[in-house]
This record gives sequence, structure tokens and C-alpha cells, in this order.
Amino acid sequence: MSDNSLPAEKNVKKHVAAVHISNRLSLLERKMSNVLLWNAYEDLLKEDIHRIRVKDLADILGYDSNDRALLKQSLVNLMSTVLEWNVLDEKGREKDWEASTMLEYTRMKGAYCYYSYGKKLREKLYNPAMYERINLTIQKKFSSGYALALYENCLRFKNTGTTGWIELDRFRKIMGVNPKEYADFRRLNQRVIKGPVGQVNSSSDIILKPEFKREKRRVVAVRFQVSDNPQLSLFGLGKNEKVSAALVAQEKLEHEGAKIEDDLQQYGLTEKQVEWVTAHYDDEYIRENLEIVEGDYKAGKVENVPAYTMAAIKKDYRPKKSKFEEEHDQKKLAKKQAVEQRFQEINRVENLRKEFESETIQNALNRMSAAEYATFEKRFHNEHKENLIYQKFKDDKGIQNRVIKGLFLGFVRKSISQEITEEKFKEYARNQGISLKTEITTAS
Repeated sequence: MSDNSLPAEKNVKKHVAAVHISNRLSLLERKMSNVLLWNAYEDLLKEDIHRIRVKDLADILGYDSNDRALLKQSLVNLMSTVLEWNVLDEKGREKDWEASTMLEYTRMKGAYCYYSYGKKLREKLYNPAMYERINLTIQKKFSSGYALALYENCLRFKNTGTTGWIELDRFRKIMGVNPKEYADFRRLNQRVIKGPVGQVNSSSDIILKPEFKREKRRVVAVRFQVSDNPQLSLFGLGKNEKVSAALVAQEKLEHEGAKIEDDLQQYGLTEKQVEWVTAHYDDEYIRENLEIVEGDYKAGKVENVPAYTMAAIKKDYRPKKSKFEEEHDQKKLAKKQAVEQRFQEINRVENLRKEFESETIQNALNRMSAAEYATFEKRFHNEHKENLIYQKFKDDKGIQNRVIKGLFLGFVRKSISQEITEEKFKEYARNQGISLKTEITTAS
């Protein structure tokens, strides 16, 4: 029995077909499938049963709770989840088809969680023809199941730059969207494309840009341009990284959000009414008004539930805030706006300062004769010859090298520091008709 002791590199090699899971997984379940595979990977072919400390599993998931019920339920759901192999090949076409349950067996006893994979699945997971490395530290940052699913399905195309066209029905399948959900493309785009793309771009090592194919003005396919995120260095592995209970809270919200349409139908709304309501109002607003309808119904105030529900949502039956609460909210908003305005002013000053320094440096260089410039450049090279960065880049394009040029401009700035004073900066701003007011002291 394997008992992996959490290797330093938290990257899971995941077969591309395993990434394309047709059954819907929640955010926690999708993360858990990656963690379990990462933990078992080195012993997949040698051991039938693998184990991981429950505490370690929870830590890597970012599950900040002592309640094991949700973890157990997620394990049960993984046992009933079917993997469909080769749902999507490199060109976006379906190939040879196979299927298998994700987990064959699981057990939680004492401090450990035990689990196993089927023999055929183990072979595929360990010896994939193609696989993509999914960083478990990055996956912690996702708070949306659709966003993580989109990340997993697009990551393998980072080198080719595009996923290729994916028909919408197939896209719904690999994203785990219920066939009855988001039939209207506008809602599919909002919930499963636009929002998840935003989270992938802000939380991971890749940048996605969706494009749509239309036939007779109707969207029939989607593809994603995939590129490296220049902020890759931000996603380092923190050994003692701690994550708050936000994941657990988000998991509950995701389950709630997934059934908001069902809740509306239980209140007697037709399918068209449900589509209209969810298109015009957010889930929190809808749910709060449904609570009002339920309370009024129990109090015997409601005769026609569907009509009352629609009226409550359209007119907003939620309790109105008192005058004091409204004034408090207005003050809070005004304070927030003032802070935002302050930051804008500071940024404006900083940008103006950079412009002033750049122009001053360029003017100083323009005033030099050819002989003076040659002497000045020689001084720069002599002064930096012991600089390790200078030594590393000096032979690459000389002073036109971006790094060397940066050092050179810094040298120029130091040499003309008497021209880059606060008074001259203020004068520069006044000449452009800009008043610095008092923010100048904060920005400097």
C-alpha cells in the first residue's frame, strides 16, 4: 500500500482524456480528483490501494474545516463519476471511445483516506500518450468549478496557441454542463465562458481569449486562444500556504447556484419565466425574494404562488432599509469613492513625474555634443565595469540592450539630479496646466 509523503513538486500529470470529464464535477470534487492522482502517481502501477492523510488532503484542497462529511460525499461522487476517454482529440474531434469510473474503492479510517483506481484506468493515467501538468497550488486559487474545468481543458493547448473550434454541444459536455442548463447561449456565455475566462486569466499561468463561430447569426462553436500569463512567477509553491474557508463557502454557493432554476420551478414558474428571471436578476437577489415568498406563504398571505413569486421578484419584496441604514451606506460609498479618487490622483502624479524625468533626461542628452556624449558614455562604462548585471548583458547589443539602457538612463538621471528637483517638477506640471494640490507629498 502506498503512503506518499507529499513530494515538493505539486504538479499532477493528468492524461488529456481524463481532463475531458463528461460528467459534472463540483469544484471540490474536481480539485480532489487531481490531488488524489498526484498523491498516488508514482505508485499507480505498483500498488492497488493508495492512502493519504486526511489532514494533508484537506490542506492541499484548501478545505479549512474539521467536518469530514463533505469530503466523504465528494469521494462517493468520484466513485460514481464516469470518465469518457478521447472525448476531444488534438483537433477537437472525437476518437476511439472508452469509459471508466474515476475511483473504484474508497475508505476513510482514522487519520487516513484510502482509495484505488481500476486496472485499465491506472495504466492510462500512468502511461498517457499525452499529458498536461496541473499545478495544485494554482488550482487552489480557483473558486469556480467551471473555471477550473476550463483551465484544465485549455492548459494542454498552451504550446499550440489555440484549442481549435469546439461545437457548443461538445463544449457543454466537456465542461460538465447539464444538457438542460443554459440552453440560451447568452446565459451559457455569462456563466460558463465569460466568468470562468476572467478567473482563469486572473488566477492561473495562462491567458484565454474566447472566439465564436456563427452561422446565420447563431453561435455554433467556440475556441480559445491560449497564451502564457506573464505573471507566472506569482504562482510559486508556498510550503506552508494557508487558505481560508472561502473554498468551502464557495462550494456551497456553487451547489446552490446550480439549482436556482429548480427552486424557481418549485415555486410554479414556467421554463420561460425561469429563463427571464435568471437573465435579469442575480441569484442572491432571487433567493432573498424567494425567502420572503416562502415566509408569506406559511403565514397564509399567498393564494397564487407563481403570480406572487413573479411580483416579489419584479417589485422586490425584500425589507426596505431604514433612513439611517441608507445614509450609512451612502457615507460608506462616498468614502470608498474618495479613496478610489485619491489613488487615481496619486497615479496621475506618478505618471506625470515619470514623464517629467524622461523628458529631462532626454533633453540633457540632446544638449550634449558628439564628443561630450562619447566622454559621458565612457564614464558610464568605467563606473559599471564591476557591476555583475552589466557584465552579463554588455556584449548583447551594447547600450541598446534593454538592461544596459536602463542602467545608462539611471546613470544619466544621477548625473543631472540637480535638474530633477521637486520645484522643477511642480513648475513642469504648472506649465501643462495641471494642479498638484496636496497629493504631491504623498506621491513623492
